[in-house]
Amino acid sequence: EIYQCDWSSDVCSSDLASQLPDIQQAFDWVFKEYKGFLELVTCHVPGPGKLLDIGSGIGQVPALFQQWGWEVEGIEYSQVAAQFAREVFGVNVRHGEFLDLPLADQHYDLVTLTGVLEHLPYPRQVLQKSWKILKPGGHLALIVPNYSSLGASLFGPCWYGCDAPRHLYHFTPPQLYDLLDQCGFTVLGETQNFLIHNAFILKESLFYYIRIMRSSNRYSAERN
Repeated sequence: EIYQCDWSSDVCSSDLASQLPDIQQAFDWVFKEYKGFLELVTCHVPGPGKLLDIGSGIGQVPALFQQWGWEVEGIEYSQVAAQFAREVFGVNVRHGEFLDLPLADQHYDLVTLTGVLEHLPYPRQVLQKSWKILKPGGHLALIVPNYSSLGASLFGPCWYGCDAPRHLYHFTPPQLYDLLDQCGFTVLGETQNFLIHNAFILKESLFYYIRIMRSSNRYSAERN
């Protein structure tokens, strides 16, 4: 139910066109960040081909792949966000829950989950279904926060990547590799080179840590 909240209703109204300049500016950094992700993917994935993006949000990730010549589809639980993706970014994003939608077996060359898996209550089932709908030799590309990162070690529960309660799971690379192996995947490569996003996470973690410390000092008292 945490994942199912319609978060996008706060940023996307029915008047989508009037919001385009502000939304585009806000997500310019996302396009820059995911270009590096796309370059990593294309090192291992022959393409273009058929792509399914799970948890598309407002559609910036499938839109980026579409610019690179991929035949893209997306699935997004938020009806408002899916509408925005179709009308503003021009990508085919369906409204619905991935596990509930009927999808053809062995149909896609690539499945992507960018900042999604940690939000889902059933990550194993999502990966298993992803394996099922991929063609033989198909690929899965995903992005999740690294719970063994330097930022997570420094800030602990104040690490912004925890994002509680919206993040239901935290993954370290060994844990994720083990889960992927159990679901039929072989890891081909990884990158932690998301400089803009990592800098943002560290900055927000520091601000959150300072707020917590100030709050703790404000209400601390010595016992008689």
